[in-house]
Order: sequence, then structure tokens, then C-alpha cells
Amino acid sequence: AQAPSPTDGTSAVVHAQRSKQPRLLAMARLPRPRAAAAATPPGLHAAILSGALATLLAARAAAVRLDGALLRAQGLQWLLGDGVGVDEFREKYFEKDPVHIERRRAADGAGYYDGLRDIATPEALFELLEQGKVPVYRVNMFRCLDKSTKETPHPPPKTPADVRRLFSEGWSIRWLQPQHEHDGLARLVSVLESEFGSLVGVNAYLTPPGSQGLAPHWDDVEVFVLQLGGRKRWSLHRSTATSPLPPEAQTLPRFGSGDLPLESLSPSILSPSLAAGDLLYFPRGMIHYASNNDASATSVHLTISTFHQQTLYDLASKAFEEAMADRWEEDEELRRALPWGALSPASAAYPRIAADVARQFRRLADEMEAEAAEAGDAGEGGTAVTAPRGPIAVALAELGADFVRHRLSPRLPAASTAEDAASHAAEELQEVSPASGVAVPDPSVLAMLPEEGGAARLLTCLANSRRDHMMVHPDCPATTGVEGDFGGSSSEKVEEGELAESVGAGSDLSSASGREGEAEAEATA
Repeated sequence: AQAPSPTDGTSAVVHAQRSKQPRLLAMARLPRPRAAAAATPPGLHAAILSGALATLLAARAAAVRLDGALLRAQGLQWLLGDGVGVDEFREKYFEKDPVHIERRRAADGAGYYDGLRDIATPEALFELLEQGKVPVYRVNMFRCLDKSTKETPHPPPKTPADVRRLFSEGWSIRWLQPQHEHDGLARLVSVLESEFGSLVGVNAYLTPPGSQGLAPHWDDVEVFVLQLGGRKRWSLHRSTATSPLPPEAQTLPRFGSGDLPLESLSPSILSPSLAAGDLLYFPRGMIHYASNNDASATSVHLTISTFHQQTLYDLASKAFEEAMADRWEEDEELRRALPWGALSPASAAYPRIAADVARQFRRLADEMEAEAAEAGDAGEGGTAVTAPRGPIAVALAELGADFVRHRLSPRLPAASTAEDAASHAAEELQEVSPASGVAVPDPSVLAMLPEEGGAARLLTCLANSRRDHMMVHPDCPATTGVEGDFGGSSSEKVEEGELAESVGAGSDLSSASGREGEAEAEATA
């Protein structure tokens, strides 16, 4: 089974192959019922899965078609082009070094992003604002006059006319999450999310002639820059003298930075001038700034960002949380109060408390070692999907569920009519029975959460709201989200950077997607 790509309009989330023994083509497989089958009412397994499968198949009616160059898109490989393969990128550049891919010398290099040409000019955005298709709160504006300090307009723009006026006065624009309006970009984002297994955000930057929008800073995400129009000069640096860490330790930070003084930066390691069609990648933690030195043309680029706080640290923290939650119920010692006076400086209880904590950590380590050994015995790359067991598996399941809740739904070719779509879905669902093996070509659209009694809850992303992808809206009851334009909101109170700004402080990804979009079905694990 092939992962979905923007070129393959037929790469449905669930494919059916008609044969004497109907089956679903698979990358991940739910186990067929065995001993429990005799006690299971006929058709129950089909009923358990039918809700999720109906949602999967109904996605055919919500298709997005690409045009221009994006018809050739293959996710990351399309972004990289012919010069760098995906495997080479992962080994040589990912989380390590920047790479600039020039396409200006190719015959169609300047037109490589032609599929995005309808969002590649200021006038295109102004028109969408004036038509009410893009709300003004999804536009941030800023400028950097001294190369080191970012300014924001006061008051911020409230109307499309304000945006036009400020842009003409030299203020840069950041348009948050344009995949909400652009079908081709939405398709590309969904493909990249499937490929990375991580949320992907997009922002468009429009910089007036002869100006700079943002001060030097670093981000807490991997960044791909797509130059759509005009030119932009970038400067990339490894470290800053303002950090308490030595230069070699200033890599892969957990959080983004504020503005950094120009004079504090280490020498530039790369200073590419991006022209239309070019791509620039740099890892999280890479200090960067960019200016439009052309006095006669606007620069327009997209930043595609991913892998926000999706590290071994995050998994280990979650696994510890899950393991301790289980031990709390099983071990009365954990539920007992700390000794009297334990929080006082130089408490006499400290040695005993330290020994107790160390003993609990050793027990957790033993439990996780046993889980790792069991996983190793099972072997890698297996096809069976079962309810998660063990703190590490449960932590992965929880993080996976959070991803599925918030990712962009894959878009599939639409049937000619709603009736055709329903009929097609019904035909395929007839093939699901207790003897069926159920599987999906793109496992990133599903998550399986453990339930009591050995059951599991199946979540899908296919009804997720495109409007809510990576955004918290002012009209949303919950006003929290990832702090930064990796998520996106109208807040002006937090630091704005290339990729991590402007969502309300103290935020959480869980509010950024409509949970009503989750399709859940009980499944026997």
C-alpha cells in the first residue's frame, strides 16, 4: 500500500480489492477474531468498525484537487526536487544543517511553485481580506528597522484597508495558515503530515520592497522556506553570545527565542539569496533573519514548519506520567503523605525521601526495560495492531491520538454526486465481516487508545475541521493553543517569530481542532 501523495488522487485512506476473499489492502492490520469469534454476535465486528470505515470512505466526497506544479507533488520529495533525495535529506541535513536548493537555472525553476501562484502576491491577500474569506485577525504585521529589534504597529490592523495602508508604509505581513483557503497547499500539508507523522503549519510572509520584517531569532521547529515571488537574502547562524550555553550546546532547543542582537551572533554559516522557485531548509535552533533588498519588488515566501516538541523528551515525560498513574493505583506507598516538615530546608527526612524516590524510579526502569524486551521479541515492522500495553506504548498512543485530533484530514477525489459517494461507501462496507482483515494505507490517520477491559477506542482525523487546523479563532470558546504562529491566533501579547508566536500564552494544542470532528469507534483489541 502506498502512502498518499498530492499527485495520487486515488490514494484513498482505505482501499478495497474485490476477490473471492475480500480484503482491505494493508500497512497496519487489526487482528482477525479467533477464539472469541464464537461468542461474538454475527456482524458485531463489522458494526464496530463500520462507523470508522464509513468516515474514512466518506472522505472521497471532500476532495481537494491540485493545479499547476503541485500536480507533480510527492510530499517532501517534491519540495526537495531532483537534487536531494529524502533519504539523503534525513541522513545529512535533518536536525543538523541547512540546505539551499536553487532552481533558478532550471528551465521551469521560477515556475516551480506555480500551483501556489494565486497566493503569491499582496493583491491576492488583499482581495481575500476584502471578500471576507480571510479574517483580519489572521494577519500579523511587523517591521525591523535597525536589524535587531522588531516593531509591531499600534494599534494593530483592524480592517483590510488598515492592512493595505500599513503594507504601503513598509510593514511586513504574516498571513497565518493559508492552507485554510488554498486547496493545493492543504493537500500538500496533509501529505507532509502523513509523511512526517507530525503536525505541519504554514505561514505566508509578504515583505515590502527594501525592508526587513523580523529580527534575528531561532525557532523550536524544523523550517522549510518556499520562495514564491521576488527575492530575499537570508543569514543563518549557529549560536549567540547571549545564551548561557556554549555554542556547541545551542542546538535543537525546546522553545523559540526572542529578538537577538545582531552583534551577538556567531559568523554566518550560510547567506543564501532566495529567488522564486528556491527552497531553504534549516533545523530548529538555527538563528536566522532575512531582508528584501530589492527596492522595486515585494518578496513573498511560505514557511512550512513541523516537529514542534515531538522529541524523546516528550515521549519519556509522557511515559513517566502514564507509569506513575498506574503505580498510584497499585502502590499504597505512593499515596501516603510526605513526612512532616519534608519541604523545609535541610529537612531530616530528606535522605529517606531521596531513597524512596530512587526506588520508585528503579521500579519504573525495570518495568520499561521489560516492555522494551517484549517489543524486541515481537520484532519491528510487524503488521498486527493491538491495544497499547505498557507505559511506553500507552504514551505513544496518547501522543498519536493528539496528532490525529489536530492534523489535517487527507483529501480524496470526490464522487460525482453525494449519492454516488454513499453508494460507493456502502458497496465497500459490505465487504467488512468478522472474517475481514482491516487495514489502512496511511496509518497516520488513525489512533488507538486503550480502554478498560482490553478494549480500544479508534480515532480518525477524517472529519477534522480544515478551518481549525493549527488555528485558535477568537470565536472559539477555548482560547488556548500552541504558543506561536505554528498554531496561530490574533494575540499580540506574545513574542512573534518565524514560527513560534501569537497564540495565547499558556496554550495547548488540544483546543486547536474541533473535537466534534473525531470519529471514534469501539474495537475489540
